[in-house]
Amino acid sequence: MNASIITTRRLTDSAYCIISRTHVDEETMQRFRMLLEPIGGYPDDKPRFYIRHVSAGKYSIEGEGYKLSSSNAIQFAENVRQHKEAVLRKLNGQKVEYRFFDSNGVIIHRDSAVTPEILQSVYGIPAKTPSRIWRAYVNEGIELSGLSGCATKAEAVELCRQDRAYIMAHSPAGSDCGFVYHIEQLEEAGATPNVLANIILRFKK
Repeated sequence: MNASIITTRRLTDSAYCIISRTHVDEETMQRFRMLLEPIGGYPDDKPRFYIRHVSAGKYSIEGEGYKLSSSNAIQFAENVRQHKEAVLRKLNGQKVEYRFFDSNGVIIHRDSAVTPEILQSVYGIPAKTPSRIWRAYVNEGIELSGLSGCATKAEAVELCRQDRAYIMAHSPAGSDCGFVYHIEQLEEAGATPNVLANIILRFKK
């Protein structure tokens, strides 16, 4: 099924899997995260995401959506890994394209990235000065901080700490299963963010 995520994040043609922050299903009260993969376009079947302007500098990105339960962190990590491997096989070296739509559903721009400069050109969204944010990750690039990132280093560390505590509470041996956590500070300017710091977290046993 097609699904969308609202964000302000910069994206490049190498963004083949996009994962939302954790949400709670109002009916089942189960935690989940939405994973978006590129849509195979007709008639060329080239991988693409669809972009629409929302408001206040935000835009929605639409792709093939998968609702992954995040109640079991270990299983979630495995599901993400399987999705990434499947998408990379399907892409077979192709780069992702972004197609920008107006309010009438008409394609008005095609590009290989989504940046404030492009959004300003296409939708008139004012480009902000470069911002510095923190992002939190576990294992093979599974982002815990969602598309918006974290405002502070402490917030990013706390996301990792909470995820590790959840894993330890649900693993049979009460361990962290060898999961590796790291955080990055980024300055988002241009199509490619500048990595200002990359820190591997080492928690006490």
